Amino acid sequence: MGSIEKKLSYLLGTKNAIKEAIVSKGVEVTNDHTFREYASLIKNINVSGEQPSEDEYDNLNDVVFYDYDGTILYSYNKDEALALEELPELPSHGGLVCEGWNWNLDEIKKRVQECGFVDIGAIYNTYDGKTRIYINIEEYNVDTVLSFKFSQSIANGFTINWGDGSNEEEYDVSGKISANHKYSSVGKYVITITVKSDCILTLGDSGIIGSSSDVTNKEATIIERIHVGDRNKVVESSFRSAKMTALTIPNSIIIADYTKYLFGNMSSIRFLAIPRTVSSSFIYDYTFSNDKSLKIISFPYSVVSAYTDSFSGASIKRLYYNVSYGNAYRVFYNNRELLYVTIATSRYAFLTNSFANCISLKKINMRTFYNTTTIGNTCFMNCYNLPYIDWSIATAVPTLSNVNAFQGCSSQLKHIVPDDLYDTWIAATNWSSFANNIIKKSDWDASQA
Repeated sequence: MGSIEKKLSYLLGTKNAIKEAIVSKGVEVTNDHTFREYASLIKNINVSGEQPSEDEYDNLNDVVFYDYDGTILYSYNKDEALALEELPELPSHGGLVCEGWNWNLDEIKKRVQECGFVDIGAIYNTYDGKTRIYINIEEYNVDTVLSFKFSQSIANGFTINWGDGSNEEEYDVSGKISANHKYSSVGKYVITITVKSDCILTLGDSGIIGSSSDVTNKEATIIERIHVGDRNKVVESSFRSAKMTALTIPNSIIIADYTKYLFGNMSSIRFLAIPRTVSSSFIYDYTFSNDKSLKIISFPYSVVSAYTDSFSGASIKRLYYNVSYGNAYRVFYNNRELLYVTIATSRYAFLTNSFANCISLKKINMRTFYNTTTIGNTCFMNCYNLPYIDWSIATAVPTLSNVNAFQGCSSQLKHIVPDDLYDTWIAATNWSSFANNIIKKSDWDASQA
């Protein structure tokens, strides 16, 4: 086993190696830190240490109008947007009818003054009201039985044309349908779905496409885009795991009250516009979770609610939202590209892991503050690019559940507080640990960040 001297020498070498590894990850280690304290220092290491790469949505203007595929059509700063006298010209595409923008001019001007940014999307229907699914059959899907999932409110309520010259099909039962088809050659096809006037067709059942057991990667990747038509309804998991790059949803869409995973795990789509006709509270648990490529969601003015994991694991760049549910945890958890958020009210906005691992987060804007606000465990964990949090609209010191709420954040993270609450704030439970970084509003200059 060797002498005690050799063991101590080996242990010292190990300590030095661990110290170097911690320092290389951007965490300071002083000679005053004991070996036992290294464990707590390791917890302060960034989740991955990498800086997220920039893309076209990283430096957006204040007010942006998008086409259905995420193309930026028009862009204005705040002053330019407030000076607009009418909305810009609508885009057009063959086979589609643009039904309008999902915001009106008054709404845009009100919101840009509230939070500084607005993302507006063009809403489309198909020219004839029929739903079309664009697919690409690769060699590995030739002669594979593909199963599309629907539910019709009446028997023989819709027809499906597979786009390959085969006969159109109907289904003589109401309720859930597995529409199965086999393509015999490689190529791109357009599936056309015609819903009869007395039928409502629900798209998807734990995903719009899949085998009898679950969605497979090969099946999910065949869908390139979907243009939803009239008399269609979407429910929990309707588009879950579909790897399409574009989706249009018309004003006539019916969205169920329970939308868990509705758009979850759509790993290729970058932009999504939600019609202004949807319920103000249609977002549910996991509605947009793990949408790794989804950068911008254009919600209409009325939609602000969020729930547990609504956007966790996605890549949303900026959002205005509200949490009206007391158990809404991890709303943006692991959203590694989130840059800006405006929170309508603070009441439930800072629960456990709400912003954990949002490594790109730069600014949080609060519109109203509740005296009962609590900041949950690891709420801002690893938000290491966040320079400050402005709490200056607070009328009471929020409860800080644990100092780990800011674990992995910059050691220079500033907390801007009302002058009249400063003395109470720096002495409050757990806040006292950050007293050196708590600054009176009157002493703060944002350019210092």
